[in-house]
Amino acid sequence: MELRSVLSVITLACASVAVNAKKSKILGTEDLIENHGHRHFSRHTIPTDDRYLIDMFRIKGHGGPPFLLLHALMGASDQWFLRDRQHDLRNYYNFQINSGYDVWLGDFRGNIYSRKHESLNVSSAEYWKFSIDEWIYYDLPAMIDYVCKESGYDKIYIVTYSLSSAVFFSTVALRPEYNEKVIVSYHLAPFVAFSNVKSVLLRLGIQFGPQYLTVARGLNIHELFPRNEREVEMYSSLCSKNSTFLKSCTAIVSDFFGLDTSGNSTKDLDFKLAYSRAGVSLNSIDHLLQMLRTKKMQHYDLGFFRNWKTYGQYRPPEYDLRKVTSPSVLFHSYNDRIVDKRTIDKLAVLLPNVHQTFNIKDRHFGHVDYAFNKKAKHLVFDNIIENAKQFRS
Repeated sequence: MELRSVLSVITLACASVAVNAKKSKILGTEDLIENHGHRHFSRHTIPTDDRYLIDMFRIKGHGGPPFLLLHALMGASDQWFLRDRQHDLRNYYNFQINSGYDVWLGDFRGNIYSRKHESLNVSSAEYWKFSIDEWIYYDLPAMIDYVCKESGYDKIYIVTYSLSSAVFFSTVALRPEYNEKVIVSYHLAPFVAFSNVKSVLLRLGIQFGPQYLTVARGLNIHELFPRNEREVEMYSSLCSKNSTFLKSCTAIVSDFFGLDTSGNSTKDLDFKLAYSRAGVSLNSIDHLLQMLRTKKMQHYDLGFFRNWKTYGQYRPPEYDLRKVTSPSVLFHSYNDRIVDKRTIDKLAVLLPNVHQTFNIKDRHFGHVDYAFNKKAKHLVFDNIIENAKQFRS
């Protein structure tokens, strides 16, 4: 398999889907919210301290501590609407809204919904000069502050998926005052730098990724994995239910992340994969690969001399997860090819306030099944609902 193809499949961790009869187009988050039966929602544009403009979506409740949901690395807020009304987050939303909770969906800078700046054009190289560090220091604090301000609550619930767990942990480690703004955080398959990666294909991507990024920089490419019509058509051709390559697509996704091939996760796989690409900066991918190679939760490595100028030391500083003192709840599954029990055990030792760890009792449930699988409702979200009741009382 070509390196470019291998790296492209990394984007599947953030997959989401809107299932409709014709499957003729990719719907946006607002359309998906409405299709799931919600009428009281709004879109908000929030400025960050470094002048980026990021978007959030709010499904309005009737007062009560809000929930903030964060997407995975290359995904977007639409990842939370992939199944149907009965098995998606609809029931999760209904619990929250009927109990008085607001639901907020965040979109980090650079994805399809958050592509604005007060002065820079998204087509300029300058716009894309950000890594995961900027999500950590600017984007997530801006989201938390805005949700608190709009809702009138000092503390909120947070739900993360995959790499957004690392973003949350790093934000609170770097800016410990944000511990005081979190009631409890729920982390679905928390993908961190020291994750025990079992996937052979992903290991190849980690090993050869820097060469791919070097070529991309030489071609003046600054954004990777954008969502566009060409990519949607490619997935439709290769991974649709009538395609001769469907088994290969399923095998690749399963090797990368773990996929419940015995259930409904493979249904409409082409459409799900189309939602996996929402745009991300080249520097963010570079930052991720650096952390995975070093197995350290650390700042973006800018090079020997630029590190000294930026950080005051020649190596990028690490994020101290021992400063994450707000309660955390961790979810993991047996068939996850990225986040296994060893990863969770190590994370539970580092984090000083792990309230509970959920080992999902389904040996087929994998990393992408949090987004793909109908069984996620009773295996994951029902547990979040019950746990949130405890914290609210």
